[in-house]
Amino acid sequence: MRSKQQLAVAQVNPGQFGLNTQDAPRLLPDGFLTKADNCIIDKQGRIAARKGREYTTTSGGTSSAIEAIFEAEWDDGTTTMFSVGANKVYTGTTTLTDVTNGQTITDNAWQIVQLQEIVYFFQSGHAPLQYDKGVGTLELVTAHSNYVGTVAQGTCALSAFGRLWTAKDDTVYWSDLLNGVNWGGGTSGSIDLSTVFPQDKDTVTGLASHNDFLVIFLTRNILIYREADSPATMSIQDVVSNIGCQHRDTIINTGQDIIFLDKTGVRSLGRTIQEKSSPIGSISRNVNTDLIYWVDNEADPVRAAYSRTNRFVVYFFPTAEIAYVFDVQQPLQDGSWRATRWSNWPINCGYEAIDGTFYLGAVNGLQHYSGLYTDEGGSFDMTIRAPHKQYTEQMVLLIPKTLSVVIEGGNVNSSQVEWSFDYNEGYKTVTYTTPGATQAEFGTAEFGVAQFSGGAGNSRQRVNIFGSGLSLSYGWQTSINGTELAVQEVDIHMITGRVY
Repeated sequence: MRSKQQLAVAQVNPGQFGLNTQDAPRLLPDGFLTKADNCIIDKQGRIAARKGREYTTTSGGTSSAIEAIFEAEWDDGTTTMFSVGANKVYTGTTTLTDVTNGQTITDNAWQIVQLQEIVYFFQSGHAPLQYDKGVGTLELVTAHSNYVGTVAQGTCALSAFGRLWTAKDDTVYWSDLLNGVNWGGGTSGSIDLSTVFPQDKDTVTGLASHNDFLVIFLTRNILIYREADSPATMSIQDVVSNIGCQHRDTIINTGQDIIFLDKTGVRSLGRTIQEKSSPIGSISRNVNTDLIYWVDNEADPVRAAYSRTNRFVVYFFPTAEIAYVFDVQQPLQDGSWRATRWSNWPINCGYEAIDGTFYLGAVNGLQHYSGLYTDEGGSFDMTIRAPHKQYTEQMVLLIPKTLSVVIEGGNVNSSQVEWSFDYNEGYKTVTYTTPGATQAEFGTAEFGVAQFSGGAGNSRQRVNIFGSGLSLSYGWQTSINGTELAVQEVDIHMITGRVY
């Protein structure tokens, strides 16, 4: 009979690799989590609570679910924030001012771009609109006094290389140089992409510019044109086949790369060009199956936003009220990005303003990503869960005695430790309150005793746990209500039983 031995396991910086729901839990190395709700990877690389969301709009936004946001920067140094919802166009943030001016609008799928002192609005089935700073209200592009030619009712838009670009079906159009209302004179023109794919008709879904190249996303292909500053003579630099983009508003330019959503997941344009049709370059590799499930089942448009200030790209699923968040700080060894998931997140879109404010398109106007660490003044739950692990080289019985969580930050939060053996989804739990409360609260598990220690800003939360098995999974949930919080370490003390 084997004598029982003490075993102390210290998991420093648990969750540093983010969420992984793609691989078999038993194969996951330390650092991955099978659940990471309402978390981010902070600048120290730790799993931490996301910030909250609070309304910026205090009037004028009633029943206006915002579905697109854009900030115009004028030559005089001022800015104007535009948002669209309820088939209207608004300016402002605290108060939303309707500038629709009687235009006929039946959908909110505008793509908004700026060329010089005019902001342009394009969406499928609608005549393009413009907001001239000198006029101060919304008008048809065709109503401009200098309008020339025929502007297409494009499904997407881009302002790049000193001109305006749009596309419809398999044709890309561009305006005259520095003149977004001239579509029939000067250096304006178009290109029929059906000549590029004569045997395989495809449809343009989005446009982007990067490193002096024009990038044309189609549903199943990507075209990259060089010398787009002279579009009449531009030529193809590269073609990527069997990879495309079905969702226009998932195309994000981070400045260093272009990120987009393909049917295989979130991808990097740079890696896609290198790998061509190989699927190994998916940024979302660790959550792909779940992500694609939500894409396929989302009733509203899937949109994405990049926040340079917060170092992440967010993909919004408003019907499901979730978001997938990808940290841009340091890719993992295989090129994928550290992922987390936000729940109870009824947000349509996001946009980072010039001043760093990350605005959110909400049900009744604009919200912002708030350092108050509350959602509309209320708390939200942060949850992490580690995969099942044996913790020893031999298959021996694990008999845990205590589990400690070391955190930085936090306040008077209600927290819960959970654990399970041998891949069983029936988790045992102990509930308690973190430092600041007068006493610990004991929950659904027997023998749960919470103890706290540590200096200001740091605390160790220890509970007694029980049971036995060949593998152990642990989790931790806490209520975030007003303060930031990061998990620094999880320590498990156990004894080992017989060898199997």
